[in-house]
Amino acid sequence: MKYFFTTVFAALFSATITAQEIPVNLEGLPDSTPNNPHRSPALFLSVTYEDNEVYVYAPYVIESMEVVIYDVAGEAIYTYTSAMVSGKNTIILPSTVSESKFCIELNFNGRHLLGYF
Repeated sequence: MKYFFTTVFAALFSATITAQEIPVNLEGLPDSTPNNPHRSPALFLSVTYEDNEVYVYAPYVIESMEVVIYDVAGEAIYTYTSAMVSGKNTIILPSTVSESKFCIELNFNGRHLLGYF
């Protein structure tokens, strides 16, 4: 009987411990040349975070993306440049950056997206 209750308790407890990724709402920054026609991509990427990890979900392969993390004073505290594969891309932040992160900027293919944590 103890084994049964222990198993049920462990199953219920493990279901409540699952981590939750928090989504970041991304906004496009104004285009530097407003006279050019601007077309939005059909597929948008998204960003979520959890503790010291930032997840970039790309709907297509991006050859080079610059990810910049800013603090509340607007200072760049972390910069990461890499190719992004289609799907989930994980960026692990140092603990000092994770504690003071305020906004994220994504620069790729002439596009600039900004989001707040």
